[in-house]
Amino acid sequence: MALRLRRGNDAERQLITPVEGELIYTTDTERVFVGDGVTLGGLLVTGTGGGAFELNELQDVNIGSLTEGNLLSYDTATGQWIAVVRDDAFSLTQLSDVDLVSLTDGDILAYDTATSEWRAIPLPGSATTLSQLTDVNVLSASSGNVLAYDAAAGQWIASDTAIVDGANYNIGLIADDSSMLVDPNTKIHYGDFYGSLHSNDGNVLIDTDAGIATTTSGGRLIDFNSGQFEGDLLGNILGDDSTIFFNAADRTITATSVTIDTLETNAITSSDVNITFNRSTSPSPSPSITLDVTSIDGSPPILIHTLGQPTLGGTSLISFVVAHGDVDTPTLAVAGDYQGGISPSSINPGTLERVPSSLFYFTVDNNRTPATDFVPGKINLATNNGTRSSPDLKFMTFDSTGSLSVNQENATPGTTLDVNGIARLAPQVSPPSTPAEGMIAVADRATWDPASKGSGASYPVYYDGTIWNAFY
Repeated sequence: MALRLRRGNDAERQLITPVEGELIYTTDTERVFVGDGVTLGGLLVTGTGGGAFELNELQDVNIGSLTEGNLLSYDTATGQWIAVVRDDAFSLTQLSDVDLVSLTDGDILAYDTATSEWRAIPLPGSATTLSQLTDVNVLSASSGNVLAYDAAAGQWIASDTAIVDGANYNIGLIADDSSMLVDPNTKIHYGDFYGSLHSNDGNVLIDTDAGIATTTSGGRLIDFNSGQFEGDLLGNILGDDSTIFFNAADRTITATSVTIDTLETNAITSSDVNITFNRSTSPSPSPSITLDVTSIDGSPPILIHTLGQPTLGGTSLISFVVAHGDVDTPTLAVAGDYQGGISPSSINPGTLERVPSSLFYFTVDNNRTPATDFVPGKINLATNNGTRSSPDLKFMTFDSTGSLSVNQENATPGTTLDVNGIARLAPQVSPPSTPAEGMIAVADRATWDPASKGSGASYPVYYDGTIWNAFY
């Protein structure tokens, strides 16, 4: 078996892959490498007489780029010793979560949850008098003073009374029979109020002689004589029998009859909007109207703002929900049920009666039977060609089977389009750019003559998927 030897510099060695057992001597580094037939440049021969000259030459050491103070640390992921930065601290000041500013003799370390740091503080219990406490101010203390907390200063101060001028207190008032007069938790006053109420700056907030309540800036809030209220309201409004008229918690109004002359809310904004619940001030309501909205300034009486949505379920809808039975125990709808609609009308000047002009309404399909989770619908459009007392309605309907009926209330079963009258197709001067089989049109013959009939009147044609064919 022959022994293969090779010599050259280290740069030349790194360009070859020696065969297994072949020895290479590098003349510039004076090292010996042995080939394994796979490794480029061969493997460094270590041990007596051919060992490493530097730490980084060891096969399980990877120093990389060294910096001052590096340590060798074993990396289990690579199975090597690598150079790492020394990150241990030699004193408390080097720790990022320790603050030793204003350190004095005898201080201890205490954790501050507000800053997530350990801070140097005086040893608890080291104060021997109130004046040594940082949140106490007794510089002007005199005989009989008490300590009262001043929220503005954030300190306990010496005072001749437990009530500090200008401070806020959460207190209740109890009558001599132990009943609650003012509840600080619910912010409700119970019972009758006599006398005037002043703010801390001396302004009269409630003047019982004049019968008015004003804001802190002097603006009128409530006029008890006329019953008018102006401004913002926070809380409940109760009737004289203590029943809640306006509930601020669930934002509901409970009343048999209520009229609001001018209203501006997040939902409705208009310079002159009249809203009435359970009765109407509009001309001749019949039957009685639950909600009546009147706008006289030209702005939309109801304006709904919404953001664009990718599905119908996420957008604003006017929804009509219809069932039989009662509200708490509803039963199934039946065929032909009227579910809701929109009915524009005008007013007779003499009688102030509403005269309907048209109607857009929704019903359960009268030719099909509803069931659980199945309510076949029908859309109806009607115009009035008659009078209020003797209407003459003209219909167009679209039912749940996809049948469209024109000039009649119901389509003939099995038809997709059922016209009670005369249909007209206007003559076309050219065919559609992308015709589809089954299309019907009227060619004007003058500029579009698909059947090459020559001069004359227009004629009907249909498209069979390939060409246009004349009806005759």
